[in-house]
Order: sequence, then structure tokens, then C-alpha cells
Amino acid sequence: MWIESDAEFTGSLIQNVRIWMGEFDRRNQTGILAEGPMIQTLLQNVVFESLAESPINIYGIKLGEDTEPPILGRGITFEPPHAYNWTAEIHNPSGKWIYGSGGSFKRENANIEVGVNNKYGPNQTIDAYRDKISDFKARIRVGGTFSDDETLTIRFTLEFIDNAISNSVEKSFNQTATLWLDDDDYFELAPAHNIIWAILAGAKTSSNSTNTTVQIDVYGTTG
Repeated sequence: MWIESDAEFTGSLIQNVRIWMGEFDRRNQTGILAEGPMIQTLLQNVVFESLAESPINIYGIKLGEDTEPPILGRGITFEPPHAYNWTAEIHNPSGKWIYGSGGSFKRENANIEVGVNNKYGPNQTIDAYRDKISDFKARIRVGGTFSDDETLTIRFTLEFIDNAISNSVEKSFNQTATLWLDDDDYFELAPAHNIIWAILAGAKTSSNSTNTTVQIDVYGTTG
């Protein structure tokens, strides 16, 4: 679907549509190319599915410089989940504000691999089962045994639906503890940006080895 720059698709509804791409050609394909305005147009139960391997310029939605994005309602999914078959779920080079509109979800006991020598281990990605995240609360549970002078640091960042990454929040520990992120943490993570796609959590220790463990619990709503 292509909304040309001098056209518009406003005050409308796109519903119960499945868009496939990348099956025979893994490059230069876009599900919805919005170069003209889509003000107050609602996308509902629209599935974007990419079959591309090693995708090159494969986008579910691509937003032009002069467009006004549509509203992303319930049932917007990108298959497979996350970036393996996508260059980006939504390509948003101009940083347009993306609006969303619903459910609840929880992810408990998410194990975070601890990197050593003050280097973060791989991020654990926590999402809302391929839905958008409108709000969440996160709890850190640190267990195991600390060595003398060991400091464990846990970092949170947010990935937005246009692949932008938020500021980070870091929490440090020198003993086992349970801690909820507070309001100041959430304001730092998402002061005024668009829809949250995933929560990224990583951990590191100041030691060259560790017997500590980190688990994250997330409870939130989708929209």
C-alpha cells in the first residue's frame, strides 16, 4: 500500500489485513509506504509477515518525511517477532510521533546473563508477546553470593517501535536484594517518546567471575 506524498488517507480504517513480503525477494519491500498523511486512520488487526532471510530494506511500515502516521490499534503484529526477518518493523527516519491505542501481560523469572570484568552480558529482550507496551512495572531480583568488593550493575533500556533506543537506567548492588524500578526511573527511560516495543535488560559484575544471579519480572499493559 502506497500513500503518495501529494495524496492522503485520513479518517479511515484498515482492518483484518495480512501483508506478506520477502518470500521470493529479500530486499526493497514495504507493507505500507506512507509518504502522504494518514491522520486519524486506525490500523486494527493488521499482520505484517516477512519471509526474508538477511533482509535488505524490508519494512512493515515506512514513514516519509511529510507524513502524519496512522494510529496503531489492537492486533498489530509483526511476524516473526523482532528483527530477524526485518530491516525494521517501522522505518521512522524523521522521528515521527507514533500513536497507539488496549490488555495486560506479564513476564516472570527472566534470567539475565551477567557479564564479567565490568562488561555487560547480552541483553535479555522482554516484550509483550509481539504486542505494543503502553505501561509496565519491573522488579529486579538479585541472588547468589557476592565476593568481597564485588559490585553488580543491571541496566535497563527501552526499544521503541521505530527501533530507536531510550536512555538507560542502571541499578547497582553489593548484596542480594529485590528492587522495583521507581517513577524517576520510568521518566528517565521514556520521557516523551513513542510506543514501547521491548524492554532490554543487561547485567555486569566488577569481578572476573561471579556466583550472583539476576532475574527480572515485568508486569504491564498493552496498547
